[in-house]
Amino acid sequence: MDWADERAVELCGLCHGNGPPNMGYPPESTCGHCEPIAAALREAKDAERRAKKAARDGGPAFPTDGPARIGDGRWSPGMSLRDYFASQAMAGMCADSTLDYSPEGLETCAYRIADAMIAAREVEQP
Repeated sequence: MDWADERAVELCGLCHGNGPPNMGYPPESTCGHCEPIAAALREAKDAERRAKKAARDGGPAFPTDGPARIGDGRWSPGMSLRDYFASQAMAGMCADSTLDYSPEGLETCAYRIADAMIAAREVEQP
């Protein structure tokens, strides 16, 4: 049992509770009522994780109705806004022949610019 199963057993008063109709299921196993509760808990946790990630990376650069299928059959949400901003900053820096960056310095600087741009989007404009 994972965390969601354990929490579902706690929430399932039908089969595991102390009061009626307690069907006598032991606390270390799930019943038919627990499975949809656990699935909903897992989905809520995944949605929370996705929302936190989107807040950090600015969300998708090119939002669509859903994820796109990539060549090997997997699904991808697409490029994040952070990655898009970094790539644009990097392109600008590469276009300036007077700048001399190592590849590591270039990517670090590009992502700092991207992070600053995402942070600036959060500031309320007058």
